Amino acid sequence: MPRTQCSRLYPLFSVNRRKRNDLLNNLLKTTDDNLRQIISRLNSLREEEQITLARRIHDNLSQTLTALQLEISIIGSGTSMTGAAAEHFSHVKELTVTLMDTTKELINGLRPPLLDDFGIVAGLEWLVSRYQTDSGFVCTVLAEPKEISLSFDYRTALYRIAEEALENAARHASARTVALSLIGSSKNIRLVISDDGVGFNPRLKTEAAAGKFGLLQMHERVYFLGGEISIDSSPDIGTSIVVQIPLVSEESE
Repeated sequence: MPRTQCSRLYPLFSVNRRKRNDLLNNLLKTTDDNLRQIISRLNSLREEEQITLARRIHDNLSQTLTALQLEISIIGSGTSMTGAAAEHFSHVKELTVTLMDTTKELINGLRPPLLDDFGIVAGLEWLVSRYQTDSGFVCTVLAEPKEISLSFDYRTALYRIAEEALENAARHASARTVALSLIGSSKNIRLVISDDGVGFNPRLKTEAAAGKFGLLQMHERVYFLGGEISIDSSPDIGTSIVVQIPLVSEESE
């Protein structure tokens, strides 16, 4: 083909190339948006199931145990017991209290009511307190400002990421100290969890390792909200997880 004809056709090819690129970019954006919607829906369904289960446990088992404890107290106050009978009765009272505490812990483990009643800061403080009691490490919490109002999706994502990080620190890292900070502004919110545990090699991103440390779930939650997550860890040094999520005006409360 003569050079003059090629020069005439080049703009046409260039335009077609741009159109193909635009079409591909739009397709990728559509696929990306659809994927975010799917992840969002799955996470929402998971949380809704946990909320429903926690409510059913509270409305049925918890209230039944409260009534049982009241009946036991009435029997104890109106009956004189000695010997083996008194010992067994005391044991029944102890078992009832233990079962009530276990039920309360189960409800809070599914989704603590104060996360939705009092906000993300209160939820994280309760979470840290629970892990300090159960695992024995020392954990500090810094929140600026002290009250941060967030939508359901933001509260859920940040709480679950912190929960997974603390679980890793307790179960896998053998950490002695953990530091958690939550810094909010008008544009974004930043969550940082650092521990002095045994650490791991984040480059070993096998599916088993990612599942073991809950990394996939963390990335999914951050990805849905359009944020970024970085995990810095080295063997025998510790782990630092940094999450930064942009705040969209219609998403914030």
